[in-house]
Amino acid sequence: MSVYIVSLKITEGSLATGFSVTLQISQEGLPAELEICSQLPAAPHILQQYKLWQTAYLGLRLSTRLESNKAFISNYSRSENCDRAATKLLSSINNWLDADSFRHLKERFLSRLSPVDEIRILIQTENILLQCLPWHLVNWFEPYTKAEIALSKPSYEKEKRSVINLKTHVRILAIIGNSQGINTDLDRCLLEQLPNSSVTLLTETSRKEITEKLWDTQGWDILFFAGHSNSDCHKKTGCIQINQQDNLTTNELRYALTKAVASGLKIAIFNSCDGLGLAHELADLKIPQIIVMREPVEDKVAQEFLKYFLTAYAKGESFYLAVREARARLQGLEDHYPCATWLPVIVQNPAEIPPAWQQLYRQKRESVTNHVFRRRLKIPLVLASSAIATVAVIGLRSLGMLQGWELKAFDYLSQKLPSESGDQRMLIIGADEQDISSNNYKYPLPDDILAELVDKIQQHQPAIIGIDIFRDYPVPSNNKHQNSKSQSYWQYPNVISICLGDSLNNSVAPPPDSPPEQVGFDNIYDDLKITNGQDDHVRRYLLSRSDNPLTQTSYCESNYSFVLQLVSRFFQSRNIPVTTKGNNWQFGSQLVTRLVNGSGGYQKFDDRGNQLLISYRRTPQIAQQVSVRDILEEQDTFDPSWIKNRIVLIGVTAKSVPDLHDTPIGEIRGLYLHAHVVSQLVSAVEDNRPLIWWLPFWGDYLWIWFWSLGSGLIIVLKQNYLYRSLAITGCVIVLSGVCWLVLSQGGWLALIPGTMAIALTTTIIIWRH
Repeated sequence: MSVYIVSLKITEGSLATGFSVTLQISQEGLPAELEICSQLPAAPHILQQYKLWQTAYLGLRLSTRLESNKAFISNYSRSENCDRAATKLLSSINNWLDADSFRHLKERFLSRLSPVDEIRILIQTENILLQCLPWHLVNWFEPYTKAEIALSKPSYEKEKRSVINLKTHVRILAIIGNSQGINTDLDRCLLEQLPNSSVTLLTETSRKEITEKLWDTQGWDILFFAGHSNSDCHKKTGCIQINQQDNLTTNELRYALTKAVASGLKIAIFNSCDGLGLAHELADLKIPQIIVMREPVEDKVAQEFLKYFLTAYAKGESFYLAVREARARLQGLEDHYPCATWLPVIVQNPAEIPPAWQQLYRQKRESVTNHVFRRRLKIPLVLASSAIATVAVIGLRSLGMLQGWELKAFDYLSQKLPSESGDQRMLIIGADEQDISSNNYKYPLPDDILAELVDKIQQHQPAIIGIDIFRDYPVPSNNKHQNSKSQSYWQYPNVISICLGDSLNNSVAPPPDSPPEQVGFDNIYDDLKITNGQDDHVRRYLLSRSDNPLTQTSYCESNYSFVLQLVSRFFQSRNIPVTTKGNNWQFGSQLVTRLVNGSGGYQKFDDRGNQLLISYRRTPQIAQQVSVRDILEEQDTFDPSWIKNRIVLIGVTAKSVPDLHDTPIGEIRGLYLHAHVVSQLVSAVEDNRPLIWWLPFWGDYLWIWFWSLGSGLIIVLKQNYLYRSLAITGCVIVLSGVCWLVLSQGGWLALIPGTMAIALTTTIIIWRH
């Protein structure tokens, strides 16, 4: 079950003016998944009510464990006064936290977490009064039966440790200080009965002996103190009475405590009175977890808390839940000791993860030599795990099971590449809504209008003209333009028209009387079938198809695509040879590698014919565009220089004529799709714009194995869960970055298989190790 960390950072303010509050929610060892800011209003009355409660609490008759020389008279009315003050203070706190300005933060907390989750709630504040409040009784925490509150400073850092824990027992340094008037024998007995522990007792000792023990090179897991202690009135500093004559402040032990933390000290327990001042100074020394009592505590309450906590913790309960259980069981004492559950508090360094009892020791002792030997044995485990993961991923990939994900990843990385400008070698003439309206040329465009348009274009010396309009039957002239030229535009050898299909049931014939060498097919394939209906994006373009007796099966007999016809003639006009090399087309020195099964993420698809993987130009407008009337009426919006030596594409752009296709760059018309492929091929030859390439099978195998092996080595080198998580996350980020960088140079690397190999390898190693 996940452990959630909830941080309430309360800063920049006071009870008199209000506070700024930041809520963060994260899973243990992972980055924050929610962060939201809010405001708490001013509530100066809470300070007064806390002082009234504190006066009532201190007015009770406590045992001599209280560090006070006052004489107290115990009676029912004083207990009742304390209860009333506590109820009033708690009601004010809950009303304050229910303020309108703070309610949305509370609602996000309640909606984000489940009552069954284990939750550590950190109150991060420097405000002493806020640290004294009974946060565990706040009403919006009540449904969470596995939540416990801790105090923390807003700023913190993790202490670097220099010692590898190879101990067979939990090492506890127990300091029994001035015990006058209190019974510390029970504390000593509880510590000595703990399983798998080794307790070193210092009873009414000296500062020198404590310092020497803290400097022990073997390190301590737990520091315990029982006896008298107190904090100053501001709860900023504190001291412990180590014997009947001497007091000792944490500052006087600073160097020794710093050494103890560096040597592995994880928990400090001060089972004594008024410990917030002690905790404030100890937190500066980066002690990971500290338990203190907020206020003066009665001897019986301190003993019972210690018993309940150590029993639950040593039996395997988590640190926080053990404190929660011990606190809750103190409620049985509150008929004699009011507000006993208010006293224990955890002070946490948020950079640390509280250890379980079993994590404080190794159940089987290992020598350093054996430890090193076991580290060496992990290398074969990494090699075996990475080999298994690589073969498994390659197998899944070859079966096409990763194909849909890989195509989506390819789209995503392509969309993140730098933007490009339009292609200046093309001009698009699009018949828009105004062109095809009944007041103009109508739809479909009449033959004489199209012939006149071609004549006009030819006057300005285009390199090639492509007509992306199906003309399988004659379209008569309309009355308005009955005097337009009607001669066939096929007299021009640089005009290419279009047909469709490879079967009689799905084909459109080329225009009547059009020379076969001036016709290209228009077969656009999406990926709907190969992704089981999940993705209809167009990523492939069929450049040419094999010779077949198509005259018996289709009206569209051309073996060359519309785009191939256009770019071939364009290159020939520039004396660039167009040839074939094996099964691949070659334009000049640029070889266009045919897309086949095993090409990048395409592992299972119909790869018949010579297919091109489209590299869409990342621009909002692929080329200069004008309307039909701009040309025919020679409007000012048209510049004749836009035609000379260019590839001119003629088509319909009116939205009322549907011709849309889903692509990685969004929904575009077929006319623009052809333009993108034309631009891709021409740019590859003339601008060295990279075509998409991919690794051979053995290259993919090595690529996937590299990331699998690398993540496996990280797992065995990093034992800490947080470091492992960050390292593996970093691997995936680096993998994604490399794939993006290589794609910017045309390379399609295996992002999804690499990520899966990382996940599978780390899972196998963690499971086996």
